[in-house]
Amino acid sequence: MTRRHLSVPAALLLISAACSHQPDVKDVPIGAEVQVTRDDGALVEGTLAEKNDIAVKVDTGPIVRAVPISRIADVRLASMSVPEVPPKATFREVRVPTGTPISMRMLSNVGSDSSHAEDVVHAELTRPVVVEGMAVIPAGATVRGVVTQATPAGRVKGRASVGVQFNTLVSGTDRYTIDARVARMAAASTSTDAKAIGIPAAGGAIIGAIIGGKKGAAIGATAGAGGGTAVVLTTPGRPVAIARGAVVTSQLEQPIEVRVSLR
Repeated sequence: MTRRHLSVPAALLLISAACSHQPDVKDVPIGAEVQVTRDDGALVEGTLAEKNDIAVKVDTGPIVRAVPISRIADVRLASMSVPEVPPKATFREVRVPTGTPISMRMLSNVGSDSSHAEDVVHAELTRPVVVEGMAVIPAGATVRGVVTQATPAGRVKGRASVGVQFNTLVSGTDRYTIDARVARMAAASTSTDAKAIGIPAAGGAIIGAIIGGKKGAAIGATAGAGGGTAVVLTTPGRPVAIARGAVVTSQLEQPIEVRVSLR
């Protein structure tokens, strides 16, 4: 939090705070550096940006937080040095922004030929989630999600694919709703198919005719293409999987608010 030189009224309030320990928020000037503690123990630190009879707004740097007057348990002017944690404060709220990377180790197997949509998937963080150099969620926190896609490979066309959406993150007793996604698609097998058919990749008129629905042309072309054609037309492509123990990387699609303990 950026520190500024206190104005004369703020300095007087600081002296007053040393005696009373809790200045009235109505007397704190706009622009003063404050520590506002809510009745649930949340500490909001920053610059007092706005106040009225309903709420105060504190600019914390990343965002401006509003605190209802009715929920203020303690107000203190921040020290010019490293501020002490007010006795009533037990945690600080931190916003983890969109795009924050998360690294997870899979605790479930997901496969294009074995999984189904809505199957539950479990994972754990391999590294802490860091915001402005501070670890706000520890490694080992559990993550839960569901399979959103499990498509086996088709014959001739259609590569296998799987997708997972992680929607819940649990750290200690805190549970957060998240949106982080992982997807995999099998590698293309076009060149392998061409070899099985026994023709160069550029001569794919046989497969092209079948895909296009030209049944007569397909039958005539297949008859003269060799036995390898039947192998390709009746054999599905390669499956794809995200195995248990695999480390995957994703990022948050939406910001989340997390609690960071002060004790």
